Amino acid sequence: MKKYKMKNKHFFVLTIIPVSVFLSVNQAFADDFFDPAFLSFGENTVSDLDLSSYEKDDQLPLGEYYVNISVNSRFNSEELITFYQDKENKLAPLLTPLQLMSFGVNIKDTPYLKDLPEDKPVINLSELIPDYKFTFNENKLDLLFSFPQIVMRNKDNGSTDPLLWDDGVPALILNYNIMGGKTGSNGTKSENLFTQLYGGLNFQAWRLRMNASNSYYKSTSDGKTTSNNNHDINNVRLYRDIKSLKSNLKIGEIFPSLDIFESFPIKGISLSSSNDMIPESLRGFAPTITGYANSNATVTVSQNNNVIYQTYVSPGPFSIDDIRQSQLSGELEITITEADGTVRKQLYASSGLPVMEREGGFKYEASSGEYNSKNSKKKSFLLGAFSYGLPKNITVYGGALISEKYYSTVMGVGTSLGKFGALSVDITTSDTTPENTHQREKGQSYRIKYAKNMLSTGTTIDLAAYRYSTENYHDFNEINNFQYTDNAWANGKQRSSLRLSVSQQLGKYGSVFVAGNREDFWDNKTVNNNLSMGYNGSLNNINYSLSYSIEKKKGDNNTWPEDRRWTANIQIPLSVMSNNEFAKNSSASYSLNGSRNASTTNNLGLRTSFLDNKVGLSLNQDYSHNSDQTNNTNLNANYTGNITNSSVGYSYGNNYNSLNANINGTVVLHEKGVIFSKQAGNTALVLIDAPGAGGTKINTGLSDINSRGQALVFAGNPYNKNSVALDVTTLPDNVEVDSSVINVYPTKDAVVLAKFKTKQGYQVLFTLSHNGSELPFGTIVSAEGDNTNSGIVGDSGQVYLSGLPAEGTILAKWGNSANQSCRSNYNLKKDSTSIDDDNHFIKEVSLQCQ
Repeated sequence: MKKYKMKNKHFFVLTIIPVSVFLSVNQAFADDFFDPAFLSFGENTVSDLDLSSYEKDDQLPLGEYYVNISVNSRFNSEELITFYQDKENKLAPLLTPLQLMSFGVNIKDTPYLKDLPEDKPVINLSELIPDYKFTFNENKLDLLFSFPQIVMRNKDNGSTDPLLWDDGVPALILNYNIMGGKTGSNGTKSENLFTQLYGGLNFQAWRLRMNASNSYYKSTSDGKTTSNNNHDINNVRLYRDIKSLKSNLKIGEIFPSLDIFESFPIKGISLSSSNDMIPESLRGFAPTITGYANSNATVTVSQNNNVIYQTYVSPGPFSIDDIRQSQLSGELEITITEADGTVRKQLYASSGLPVMEREGGFKYEASSGEYNSKNSKKKSFLLGAFSYGLPKNITVYGGALISEKYYSTVMGVGTSLGKFGALSVDITTSDTTPENTHQREKGQSYRIKYAKNMLSTGTTIDLAAYRYSTENYHDFNEINNFQYTDNAWANGKQRSSLRLSVSQQLGKYGSVFVAGNREDFWDNKTVNNNLSMGYNGSLNNINYSLSYSIEKKKGDNNTWPEDRRWTANIQIPLSVMSNNEFAKNSSASYSLNGSRNASTTNNLGLRTSFLDNKVGLSLNQDYSHNSDQTNNTNLNANYTGNITNSSVGYSYGNNYNSLNANINGTVVLHEKGVIFSKQAGNTALVLIDAPGAGGTKINTGLSDINSRGQALVFAGNPYNKNSVALDVTTLPDNVEVDSSVINVYPTKDAVVLAKFKTKQGYQVLFTLSHNGSELPFGTIVSAEGDNTNSGIVGDSGQVYLSGLPAEGTILAKWGNSANQSCRSNYNLKKDSTSIDDDNHFIKEVSLQCQ
């Protein structure tokens, strides 16, 4: 028997409530005989009804049930589980190794289980896993599993068994973006068309990707026409993951993965560790928290009065090293609650930087190839880099880059200073011989980074960084791009730079920020200074912001020209003034932009959307205070559909007008055909296959299933569980699904298949009788040839079935003897009437069961 999500509440009550009442009565007489005569209705007796399958709490009929699964007190999924009768004649779930892996059981290290095929059912699991237990609530269809921690991947909180990772189906993916326009200004007319394509091919674990673009421009002025047409193909690369190494292999036009050296373009090959393949709880830096428990205790980690981590520990010393990276930085409160209720607390301050790793964490990269940029030298090179987390919240990192007449090394260390923040220091050396001078030049570049987050005050020092480079230091970009002259490095060669960014939260009053940077250069007097500050706030859904910036640049003549810019913005939802439908989806805005060296511009705008935000309209009016008193009007419309995004805009002002349009989306060619979707970008995709479910909405809210029963949605969490759910309330009337949720575990940029098992057919309410009497309450009725499509007879001999063909046979059984079953043929086109209940049409049929 299966549990289906009923769309009709009346029939749900009709069939389910009587059974629930019956089961609750049965629980009250747990081990006693229950007289079926108590279920008699009028003159009909049911004394021959076999209730043995209901006389115990766990004795529903054997079969398949859609159940809500929780593992070790955490909800896991909703799945179809087969139940069998175990050695103690109790109803027990029949699980496969693949299902156990999805529950977090460490199959590969569990004796006997590790040698079984993934789809082989495991009988008497409790004999293979000591202390394994389950509880099945047949009324709510809740299945609770309890596995001992020793067989779980509990060390990697949030991890997914690599055996679940899905490379997806073969597919050709194409993202397109096409934009074009026409402009007329002062007698000159121009046209432009830009086409950008991004995509490639997926086959097993391999991914081929490339970018292609074409730009066309045409201009006519004074009777003369000029035009040009340029096209380009770049970033051609082939890559795949190496699961056993938790690494990525990339070949082609790529960039270094680790932020150890200055980034530069590569044409070659690279092998590097994959952050995506590491459990979320072990990514990046987080402190290792140690302590001692006197009993079986609960350890709770809180930050800013919010619980961010909790676990159970055994008596003795404990170590916690799997706090998520996003939950670090700031003061942590550690609470140890012993078994007798005794509570002990301690404070632990922590801060981190992007380069840092937790204890034992390791990242690496090995690359080889040539520098890849137009109009530059293309020096061949070898590169190796790493970062490693040591005890005491220390990370060491470094690397080496070797090329013709060039050698560079990096060595650095990062550490958490507790409540004082986090600090990293590194030195990069270079040793090169310029081709024109043939004189060896050695140099160094020193860098310091600092970060601090004070949650109690809301102050964040996002990044303070200082770099100083000696005159003879050269990075790999410089030696490939600069021309070799007598003074090759003098023009624009940076000597030092300082950056600082600080933000302060003001609670309900918003936030403020200050950011600045300073840089100077060798062999010239240029100094760039920039300072910016701003405020952001919100009141009753009205958003507003202010910003001010100063840019000062010292030139060779010792002058300090400066530019000052300021902006003010406010956005007001019209719903603050009215509750009508238009106001709920509309907003007005005003912005002021000014500059010391340019004009001041005012902008007034109105935006609205309708059709579930699929269509948007905006109107903006600009007015500039300059000598020409410029006025500009902009009209824009955009549409977000199931298969594409598109927009069109028109602008006009003093002596000019322009019209532009844009369309973008994604096309995927797969083994079952072609599917169109909104632009997906560089991410994993889920190809939904739900036959007959056209028009059904998906939980992402971004698209609906098309007429062929397919849809394409994004999976933004590679190597982890991504849940795809159908909104069953939007299913067609003649379609139901076994399960509305499917979990997928895509690898990077995979196209994985999520196949929903649908039932297409009629929903029917049968009223059944046998030998002149209604079928007894509790009779199991199923469609012939489909034992999984079944129901339980309720009051008045009625039972609800769905997914039925127009003609067929149903079977009824209320005991194990030959005279406790019957069958009947039906023809819905001849024998039925239709019931309209909440706009869902259900057939009603009365039959004599023979």
